[in-house]
Amino acid sequence: MNFASIRWRLPLSYAAVALLAAFALGSLMLLVLYGYYARQEYDFLLGNAQAARSVVERVLQTSQSGQALADQVKGLAFLSQAQIRVLDGNGNLLADSGVPEPSQLVSLSSTTQGLAVLSVGAANSVNGLVVQGSGNAGTTITTGPSTEIVQGPDSGTQVITSITDTSLPVSSSPFGYGLAAAQPVEMQRSKQVVSIPLLSQSGRLEISNGPAYGANILNSVALAWLAASLAAVALAGLVGVLASREITQPVLALTDAARRMQYGDLSSRATFGGRRPAQEFSTLADTFNQMVRRVEDTVSTLRAFVSDAAHELNTPLTALRTNLELALNEADGEQCHTFLSRAVEQAARMEHLAGGLLDLSRIESAQTAPEFERLDLTSLTAELGERFASQSEQAERTFTLDLPASPLPVMGNALQLQRVINNLLENALKFTPQGGTIGLRLAKKADQAEMCVTDSGIGIPAEDLPNLFERFHRGRNSADYPGTGLGLAIVKAIVELHGGQVGAHSAGRGQGSQFTVQLQILQ
Repeated sequence: MNFASIRWRLPLSYAAVALLAAFALGSLMLLVLYGYYARQEYDFLLGNAQAARSVVERVLQTSQSGQALADQVKGLAFLSQAQIRVLDGNGNLLADSGVPEPSQLVSLSSTTQGLAVLSVGAANSVNGLVVQGSGNAGTTITTGPSTEIVQGPDSGTQVITSITDTSLPVSSSPFGYGLAAAQPVEMQRSKQVVSIPLLSQSGRLEISNGPAYGANILNSVALAWLAASLAAVALAGLVGVLASREITQPVLALTDAARRMQYGDLSSRATFGGRRPAQEFSTLADTFNQMVRRVEDTVSTLRAFVSDAAHELNTPLTALRTNLELALNEADGEQCHTFLSRAVEQAARMEHLAGGLLDLSRIESAQTAPEFERLDLTSLTAELGERFASQSEQAERTFTLDLPASPLPVMGNALQLQRVINNLLENALKFTPQGGTIGLRLAKKADQAEMCVTDSGIGIPAEDLPNLFERFHRGRNSADYPGTGLGLAIVKAIVELHGGQVGAHSAGRGQGSQFTVQLQILQ
């Protein structure tokens, strides 16, 4: 298992992000819930403490019996389900209910008038709930047949007799008391303590160990959060595996194609086996394939160039060597001079060929692109046309020049564009016999400047037109004319460097030819 691979890094990253997110959200949720329930517990204890304080103060005022205070405190503790302690001014303990038992037996007293009485005290007093005894089943709260004084609506008293006892088992819970509960649940207790002063007495009342209302909920939420976090991490890891597969498969396809190319297979292309990867990978694969295609074309062109250059150089080189050997062995001075003159001609031919190759290489590498500037193609063509007019007249050819009245601004290099026009005009002059015609026309068509060079020369065979602008290519009917086969290749390279197009047309042998150059006009 290579953890440095994106196959594993991505799923692990997804899982780590999911874990961090779940931890942050869960922690925040638990903190909010804990704060909410802590406040609820505190408010519960404070409310019960304030309610119990009035009862405790009344008992302290009306009774000197410590047992009465203890009974009241136990009853209040039962009702509030919290531990209640009463302290005097010196901090001495007066009464302590202890932590309420989870299960107890409560005795209800019913009267002949249908009233239920839960608290019984001595005659002519209301002492509240009396807790008596304790057994294995828990604390028992009972009332015996006695007389209860109940406060009436008219602030008077009414004596109720014939009280009947009824005992019910109860179990406490955070949500109240369950009557006749068979199996009490151990209640979780709050750790908060509320202490308030007794208003009419020196001392304090403390209430603690109240119900922890949110404990069970927090535990359940924590378990649910843990389970959800584990599920989220597992799901994120699974999504990471699927995502890494979507990423790695196109990358591996590209890597495989690049590796095949590295070992010389220039025909290799990046394919995805019928799958449809993400748009970015499709774009990357298309770009890669185009790059490989250009590399393949470049290498093929280079191989053809080397082969053609070697072939083209071999002919003059052989002739040069032959003439030099003949001159070396020739005793006749005049004949030796002839051989040397031929050798110089072949050397000049080789020099011209090498210069053409060097120029073509520089043009194709776009070394002159930084020298581009705004120029007027009309005036540039007019200048060259005037020079060529006298040259064609001397060669007994008719030359026509057709130019627009307005300037045609283009962006380019003046020397290179001059070379394009010169190459086309020189070719027209070379392949046009005496008495023929040569024409140079410049016109505006839409947003293009179109320049045409026409002649009435030997024409171009149809089979030569597709390859006419390739290096060293020469027409089948041009073998008797001098040339290196680089002129039109240089024209094409310059025109394409300027963002234009060049084309050739001919009706066939002896029908003349037309070369067209189109360049973008500046606005």
